[in-house]
Amino acid sequence: MKINVKDILARYSTATVGLLFIALGIAFSVKSNLGVSALNSVQYAFAVKYPRFSFGDYNFGLFSLFIFVQLALLRRKFKLIDLLQLVANFILSYMVDNFNRLFDHFGWIPQSLEMRYLFILLCCIFTALGISIEVAAGAWMLPAEMTVNAFTRTLGGKFRNNKVLMDSSLVAIAIVLCIVWFNSWLGPEGQPILGWGTVISAVLIGIIMKLTDPLINKFVIISRARRIYRLRG
Repeated sequence: MKINVKDILARYSTATVGLLFIALGIAFSVKSNLGVSALNSVQYAFAVKYPRFSFGDYNFGLFSLFIFVQLALLRRKFKLIDLLQLVANFILSYMVDNFNRLFDHFGWIPQSLEMRYLFILLCCIFTALGISIEVAAGAWMLPAEMTVNAFTRTLGGKFRNNKVLMDSSLVAIAIVLCIVWFNSWLGPEGQPILGWGTVISAVLIGIIMKLTDPLINKFVIISRARRIYRLRG
């Protein structure tokens, strides 16, 4: 079987663009100061409590642990190529830290409540767009989604339901950490871990993806058709 190097490079480059959008969405949620998404709540709690390491560092650490969970669940079904999650994980974590530094450098910190909610809206838009691009590319995926897929393949159930269960579990862990560390289930005063931003992102990202999924899929189909036409021409 002939390996199409150009196609592989195109798919992984596209997936990396998706990671960039997801990282930008995470940065918007952090700077909104209204609470981060469920998937980022645990590592953000660690970053606030122990700022010696960055949010991206904790993100990389937790997502790497997810890969060990996959290994335990899938065993021999876990493929060597699945380790590319580590690369995607590193790229995402690196981008998150750099976007956060960029926001601080240019002073992009919302002051009014209206601007903070605008940041949450931008978080949802960029995250939904990034996930749609990542999925459409058919290349590497982030460990969180791969872990949900591992649970679905091993224990059954629907992917969407298992995703909700995983997000809920992470929020529950974040709540416990916030109560123990900050004496409040939302997190420290003035820098909440959980909040309205967490709720809004949980609802709105899925709704926006109903628009971005067909849009991105259509773009990918047109791009592939043009590429085939050029090859045949």
